[in-house]
Amino acid sequence: MSSTVARPRRLVDRLVPPANRFHVVAWAWSSFWLIFLVPHVFAAFSSGDPRQLTGGVGLLLIAASYLTAMRFAFEGFQRGGRARPLPATLCLLGILAGMLLAWSGLRGVAFNGLPYLAVSATMLYRLPWAALVSLSAVAAAWAGEHYLPSDATSGLVVSVTISAAATGAGIFGIRRSFDARAAQAEAARLSIQDARNKMARDLHDILGHSLTVITVKAELAQRLVDLDPERAKVELADLEQLSRNALADVRRTVTGYREISLSGELARAREALRAADIVPDLPRQVDEVPGDLRELFAWTVREATTNILRHSGATRCSITLSPNAIRVIDDGRGNPSSLPGNGLVGLQERAAAAGAVVHVRTPRPGQSRPGFELTVSALPAGPSAAGHDPELEPPAESTPRPTHATSCADGPTTTPDTATPDTATPATTHAATGATRKA
Repeated sequence: MSSTVARPRRLVDRLVPPANRFHVVAWAWSSFWLIFLVPHVFAAFSSGDPRQLTGGVGLLLIAASYLTAMRFAFEGFQRGGRARPLPATLCLLGILAGMLLAWSGLRGVAFNGLPYLAVSATMLYRLPWAALVSLSAVAAAWAGEHYLPSDATSGLVVSVTISAAATGAGIFGIRRSFDARAAQAEAARLSIQDARNKMARDLHDILGHSLTVITVKAELAQRLVDLDPERAKVELADLEQLSRNALADVRRTVTGYREISLSGELARAREALRAADIVPDLPRQVDEVPGDLRELFAWTVREATTNILRHSGATRCSITLSPNAIRVIDDGRGNPSSLPGNGLVGLQERAAAAGAVVHVRTPRPGQSRPGFELTVSALPAGPSAAGHDPELEPPAESTPRPTHATSCADGPTTTPDTATPDTATPATTHAATGATRKA
């Protein structure tokens, strides 16, 4: 049964491609209504009377102007509006000129152009002007029925009224159809844009970290080639494994099946920090972290480690976990820049999706604890919530100011010559509204 139905559908698709189907249907619909002029045109050209031939030419001019009006109208619909004023007016003037020619030879038959005038005006103009022209056509039809009674003018008022009303209803449906298509196209565009942004963020997070670790290990192996060849071989073997893992991560990201674990990121961070001669102080257990926060905390570890390895100049790195927060501290120098980087923006987006906030603390003159501090916390529902660790709660301020910080992958920043207090980053204003993590 399905194959029987599919065959005619495939045949229609071949004869009328979907891309051109609207134009074909529109022209077929418009041309069909010219059938009411056909008998009068044949009668005029078969009579042999020059005056009637002139009237027949007038009817042809009405038909041509009407079809041209339909073309401009449908083109305007596809652009999301109406036809341009000048072509629309010329089309209506063409119909009126055709009616005058038809009047010169066929008299009352000329009034048959009134429905086409009303339909064209309704298609071309917006409501006020379309209503004015349509009412004028109805008035002319009424005058034709009462003062020039004939077979050609009978029923003109009803014909013009129904034509204009039906066309208006059809335009409303066409507009709704085009609006729905435009909304679907916009939704599809936004969906594609979101997917591209997510892909770019994930690739940045993966490659930024992996290539940084590979660079550090390559530099270490280069220094050890002459001093300790055996250890240099070990580092080179690690390089090969890291590159393979990075390639596998990219492939899994592209196919949408990549997973990240907090314990795995902590283990990789510990190894990378040691290779860079940075003393790591990292937790070995992650059992106390809820499952809905582990992925966010894993991304935090990756971003912070990438930043420390790149340009912090740190000698120590400490990571502290609690059920509702993670804090990464180093004793480096930070990075004086004023623009937020992709890494921090991506971390902010992930934190916002998980109901968490990102807080940044940068070095300040005279500060007893130098270095850079990154805290990601999911605020509890209440101050006495179970598992809440006040030691990891970011310090609150009476008037918090957004800090212009780059990503952890691009290095934390502080504005030169200006002390930057502990603040939540701009994209994570959940801190001010008391955003809470879902239980």
